[in-house]
Amino acid sequence: MRKTVVEVRQMTEPCDLTFGAEGLGYTDTDEACELLVSLASHTSSIVREGAIYGLSRHLKRESARNTLQLLATTDVSITIRECALEVLEI
Repeated sequence: MRKTVVEVRQMTEPCDLTFGAEGLGYTDTDEACELLVSLASHTSSIVREGAIYGLSRHLKRESARNTLQLLATTDVSITIRECALEVLEI
């Protein structure tokens, strides 16, 4: 389900942010991509995972690719690293 930047910025719970980030992937704007890049550094791994899936729809943007590469190589969670790597290999 498509989400707006305003909707996602209002979310505070990790589970809401996760689904919000995934939905934000359908919003093809620089502002949406910037918010996803920010969410990719969230302390909760489930939010970072949602951001990865959102960023997967923004691969034409350099910031999305760079963020995914960073997550794939440096994230503390092996699940997040594998998820980011999978998206980059698409």
